[in-house]
Amino acid sequence: MQSSNGNRRHLRASCILGLALAAGVAAIPARAGILSSARTLVGCVDPIEFVQDPMSCKLDLNGNLASASVTLLPLPSVLVTAVSPVGSGNSARANAGATYFFQVVGGNDGDIVPIVIGATLEAHSRAPDNPRGYAQASLVTFTGVEGLATGSRVCTYAAICQSLNSSFSGTVHRNATSGAAGEFVNLTAEAYAAGSGAQFDEFASAIADPFIYIDPAFPDARLYSIVVSPGVGNVPPAAAPEPATLWFAGMAIGALGLLRRG
Repeated sequence: MQSSNGNRRHLRASCILGLALAAGVAAIPARAGILSSARTLVGCVDPIEFVQDPMSCKLDLNGNLASASVTLLPLPSVLVTAVSPVGSGNSARANAGATYFFQVVGGNDGDIVPIVIGATLEAHSRAPDNPRGYAQASLVTFTGVEGLATGSRVCTYAAICQSLNSSFSGTVHRNATSGAAGEFVNLTAEAYAAGSGAQFDEFASAIADPFIYIDPAFPDARLYSIVVSPGVGNVPPAAAPEPATLWFAGMAIGALGLLRRG
């Protein structure tokens, strides 16, 4: 019965997060010059409890740890972590998502302007392709020129993502219309861990962060700039993934420390 209830809670957490982000996407402004506020939502699930919040959550029940957070300054990012003790038969799940809007300004309204989105995506788990502990992160964009497109996605479990690319640090190229306020970026991250193994505590975490700028190869790049939703930063992510990797290592050590104290 507990397992069935847990599955329902997991489904509920994922569905609520998806619906909230879809609502944010649907709220595209009707006219240029007005950028909607960012839409954010996180969810945490342990064997008996489910919580959600716009920005952060954390649950820790007998070592089943779920935490999620969204930050918008100095750059937008989503971060999730899930840990479950070995042999517990229980699981933890965390989800985080953010949708925010951007606009190309300068030049003439209606100009087609090439933009670049630099991003760092990371997904970590105890072992590759592990159904008991996996993580995923994705970056999705919308522009009036190219519509909805998946920029990049990382995952540690092939059955979920059909790939085992666990990190991405690079750029995505898009075309946007100057003056249009309906363009947006959507970030999501999920981590799941079930402590049903016989050897290790299960651990999973994921992070995503983007930076939007005018393509410097565009001859008229100097005429344009990017503005984003109020309260959202737009600064370059780390030049290399090592700082994020070190951060995850610290999170793993801290999470395992919590388990030992539990």
